[in-house]
Amino acid sequence: MAITPPAPQTNIDATTWGKPITDEVNRLTTVTDTQTANLARMGGSWRRAANQTIPATTWTTVSFDTELADTNAFLAPPATTITMPAGTAGVYAISLAAYTGLNATVRLMVTGVSDNITAVPDPITGACALALTMALAVGNTIYAQIYAGGATYTVARLELWKVSN
Repeated sequence: MAITPPAPQTNIDATTWGKPITDEVNRLTTVTDTQTANLARMGGSWRRAANQTIPATTWTTVSFDTELADTNAFLAPPATTITMPAGTAGVYAISLAAYTGLNATVRLMVTGVSDNITAVPDPITGACALALTMALAVGNTIYAQIYAGGATYTVARLELWKVSN
């Protein structure tokens, strides 16, 4: 299908800027600045770069010390908990990767959600990862925890990116 250019009388000026423009010949409509802003990526990426000591036989919350990206002030390192700020509700892809040694379990906790997810490390490398997609509401909190059979340490990375409203 060939695309026909819009008629020459379609001008963009102060009265039409930011409004949709429809090409009646091809049935195409542009998006407005507001629509484009709604498509912007929302979320963040944080990591625990320095080793964090994990005591034996207790769930320990990971403290993230490095921010790689954060679009809406979800977490300000050093910190342990993401709190969903106003205007951020939606469906998110969440992933957690951690190196915990060979005797630890990692879990991701989300308040207000009955199903939390746990992963055990690879028996050879001691690395573990988990990923999920879930709806999050304003005020939900998210944090990562590690349980070790014996004292160990961790380095970790947490990703949280909005995929849908």
